Amino acid sequence: MAVNQTNANNALETLLQTAIKIADIGHVSKRNSIHQQWTEMITKEFFEQGDEERRRGMKVSAFMDRDHVNLVKSQIGFFKFVCLPLYEVFCNAMPAGLEYKTALDQNMKYWVDQEQTGGERNQETR
Repeated sequence: MAVNQTNANNALETLLQTAIKIADIGHVSKRNSIHQQWTEMITKEFFEQGDEERRRGMKVSAFMDRDHVNLVKSQIGFFKFVCLPLYEVFCNAMPAGLEYKTALDQNMKYWVDQEQTGGERNQETR
């Protein structure tokens, strides 16, 4: 197989892996009301896992301790360090995905606005 074909296959494989990861976190690029519903369900699941870890005397996993998570800050970090880099890579290769990146940017702005205004969701979740 030629080097160019190998590079093309590797690039395609990376693009497909990125697409699967984006599908897994796809709620970040849905309209805000849907994103909020998913955030609440996922946060509830995380906290239930943390409660179970605590009940078993285990160290509570990061982001799963309802007593020490600031939802707004954790969402901003999730967007900044996980979501944005994935969407940027994907959209560079697939410009048709830019509409999803736009929705992601709007949801990120929601969380940044919450942090700046001290909105009700900017409290540690108890």
